[in-house]
Amino acid sequence: MGDGIAGGRAEGGPVSGGSNYLVGEKGAEVFTPSTSGTIIPNHELGGKGLTVNIINNAGAQVQTKPSAD
Repeated sequence: MGDGIAGGRAEGGPVSGGSNYLVGEKGAEVFTPSTSGTIIPNHELGGKGLTVNIINNAGAQVQTKPSAD
C-alpha cells in the first residue's frame, strides 16, 4: 500500500492509480487501484433490482431470503 489515505469515496468520485482511498458500504475498507478510474456510488448504478442465478449441482437444499438493504 502507498502512503496514507488520499481521501474517501463513499459518494463516488475519481481515483488515481497507486493511491489509497477509504470506501465501503458496511464499514471502512481501503481501496488501492492500480490505474486511475472512477468509483460509482450505489445510488447511481441504476435499476431497482438485482437477479442472482445460482446453480446448485450438489443436490443440497438451499434456502434464500431477500436482503434488507
